[in-house]
Amino acid sequence: TPSAADVRLTAVPDVALPRAGDRFEMFYFDPNVLPAASRTVRNTTIDIRRFLRSGNIGRREIKSSVASLQSFLLDSHVVTIAGLRRDEQKTYERVDLNNDLDPLTSDRLLSGDFDPRAVRLRSEPSDLAKGNTLTWSVVGRYPQKLIGRLPFGADLRFFANRSENFSPVGVRRDVYNNLQSAPTGTTKEYGFMFELFSGKVSARVNHFETAGSGFTNPALQGAVNTILGSHETLSLQRLLDAETSGFTLEQVGLTQAGVSSYAQAYQEIIKFLPEPTRSVRNLRIETLNGVRRFVGNPIAGAVGTSSFVAKGWELDLTGNPARGLRVSFNVAQQNTIKSNIAPELRKFAAEMRANIDKSPMRNVFDSPTLGETNSHWSRFENTVTRPIAAEVAKEGTKSLEQREWRINAVVSYDFTGRLRGWGVGAGARWQSKVANGYPNYIDGAGVIQPDLAHPYFGDPEFNGDGWLSYKHPRRLFNDRVEWRVQLNIRNLIGSDALIPVTTNPDGRPAIVRIPPDRQWFVTNTFRF
Repeated sequence: TPSAADVRLTAVPDVALPRAGDRFEMFYFDPNVLPAASRTVRNTTIDIRRFLRSGNIGRREIKSSVASLQSFLLDSHVVTIAGLRRDEQKTYERVDLNNDLDPLTSDRLLSGDFDPRAVRLRSEPSDLAKGNTLTWSVVGRYPQKLIGRLPFGADLRFFANRSENFSPVGVRRDVYNNLQSAPTGTTKEYGFMFELFSGKVSARVNHFETAGSGFTNPALQGAVNTILGSHETLSLQRLLDAETSGFTLEQVGLTQAGVSSYAQAYQEIIKFLPEPTRSVRNLRIETLNGVRRFVGNPIAGAVGTSSFVAKGWELDLTGNPARGLRVSFNVAQQNTIKSNIAPELRKFAAEMRANIDKSPMRNVFDSPTLGETNSHWSRFENTVTRPIAAEVAKEGTKSLEQREWRINAVVSYDFTGRLRGWGVGAGARWQSKVANGYPNYIDGAGVIQPDLAHPYFGDPEFNGDGWLSYKHPRRLFNDRVEWRVQLNIRNLIGSDALIPVTTNPDGRPAIVRIPPDRQWFVTNTFRF
């Protein structure tokens, strides 16, 4: 449509959800018609049956112990805090009847339904993770008793902090089915606080650096899911559908590739996976309720990880320059650099691509019943190689998908005299531009890469709030309760244009979101 305004939302009438025993006229694509150009969509009657498709259960036990010590030294001019925390995490997973020592057990019944008896925990934990984290801080105050007071009622303090982090996130594995350790991180901060006029004006300057390792990289989750899940649901299953539908080897391109049987083709596709993942997945054909399907053992919790270093600084200014007037201002700058991006996933993808390259199935179409023109090699390039290359290209560079600058300001005033009890206030928030996409180029190896030097940027964002308050001049209920009511207007100022979230390589928006909505609400506060 020419614009989003042409999209209309209409009410959905009350309808009954399908129930067991219902019958519906449905349509489906029939791949059995020859020649292929004559294949069409057909209608049929579908009977509804309720069944259990899958089930899962998990458990995490976390035990933590903490010891802390606070000290006041040199007549309280130096204050220290030290803390030690110890965490132990046990993670239990569901029993895997498909991959246990008994070949007669299965997660599914003969009808194909998931067996409810398989929804139970293993007796032993799948993972045991332990971590000790140390945190300390030092605050040094200006020694006015030794040197004398600072002018204008000033006070000066310096501080330094260091903290370690241990994140118990549950079971995670790499694409080789190896357990991954829990993410860890370290944060360092240092700066100073300065006050004037006995605290009426204060400033705080803080510099920080946070380093983290082993954190899940969400940008690569699609590639992980494709590597581990597309075999039985796409490549193998669609080829099995072709065999079931009576397609000849020549019709699906196997004869032209020098493959003499469907069984050989299945084994060639299974061999795309490097070991030991190939053995763990154990891709195979099973007949469920009279239907042949490819199934495989999943690798639960598979992710790609990366490390990062985030550096920045903050400035906070607060003041009470006049009676009833309060002002605060904050500005922050931050940059994040990624490193060690998914080393196991990159190694696995390179091995898998090499396996595809040397396979006779390399250029065979992977969806013969649907008439698609993606080969096994081209789909792997589009869904795995390119996303990984795009993310790896950002390694060691400043993240442009993060807003580098943020500014916040708040001012409020409580009236005196005839308007005593009334108050007004306003707040403003500004964020710098952010990259939401990149044009592409082809590198020397023929891989499409994002052009990090010429990103597409989203506009800076500016929003403003306002409020009006009234505090009752007298306490209520025999002078026991103080009452304050306030009308708040969130996003009173701000653009109402759609905000691009993702931009395609050609520069056109791929995903947009609506701007923050304007909210009017009243709050009542009672103090007693």
